[in-house]
Amino acid sequence: MGKRIYGIVSVLLFIVSVVVLAVIDKTSNIKLSLTIQIILILYLSKTAWGCLLYIKDQYKKKKYSYSIIMNL
Repeated sequence: MGKRIYGIVSVLLFIVSVVVLAVIDKTSNIKLSLTIQIILILYLSKTAWGCLLYIKDQYKKKKYSYSIIMNL
């Protein structure tokens, strides 16, 4: 279930990012900069969440490997 929600969040984040960038006033550098910062924060949060889901899944399977250490 977590992977499915993660996929849905990924698609929604992409769609929202494209819509916001299309709608934002590109003549204002401050608004454009703030918008890009927010999109990057959301993307990095989504990536961190994906890593946590992966680590949680690996711990449930009792698999301790180098990939868990890399994600941490």
